[in-house]
Amino acid sequence: LGDAFLVLTIDGVWSSRGQPLVLQKRAVLYHFATPAHPNEVLLGLQSGIALIRKVGSNWIESGVRDDVSFDVLGIVRDSAGTIWLSSNVGRVARVVQDPHSDALTDARITEFDAQDGVPPGGVALKLIGGEMHIGSRKGFFHFSNGRFEPSTRLPFEQTGPVSQFLALNTSELLVASPSGRLRLLSRGLTGVYVHQESVFDGVAALGAVYEVIADKTG
Repeated sequence: LGDAFLVLTIDGVWSSRGQPLVLQKRAVLYHFATPAHPNEVLLGLQSGIALIRKVGSNWIESGVRDDVSFDVLGIVRDSAGTIWLSSNVGRVARVVQDPHSDALTDARITEFDAQDGVPPGGVALKLIGGEMHIGSRKGFFHFSNGRFEPSTRLPFEQTGPVSQFLALNTSELLVASPSGRLRLLSRGLTGVYVHQESVFDGVAALGAVYEVIADKTG
């Protein structure tokens, strides 16, 4: 996070020098930061979410919500500013900030489950082209008209089951299967992604893949 190196633990957020910073005695499971908000970090907690801000050289708690029914294992903020939370129990939550307040405590949280089209089990949550998508054993889903629908741009016959994924650029997507096999998808002229033969096809199964990230060198 810029020049800061934060460590997420079962006892809050610590510095790289072993100093407790914020959220002591809280299990911190995930983080989301974006260049658009360089001094803010959203944190996934057990049955909650928190926002911390950097003020000067210090990190402070800026808001905590304990009214989420699941452990938050994924967070994104889409191009409209909506925050999405994911779980490993077939639930997703949407956090919409009050237009008159940027306080997390004033935001409206809505949860979605199987009745709203969320696939069962764990779901991976990331942005593709600024739009939130979830990946699951049943493939990719996107949010449309108040519910989750299978993605027509990312058909299951091309993606297979998904445990994690990462948009490499505006037209390529790296997908990890539950067995750890990697697959590169390329977006065609129609906007539909198809499996593209690549060096990733030759990578041995990695086992369970919990996260896929790219460093500054790509």
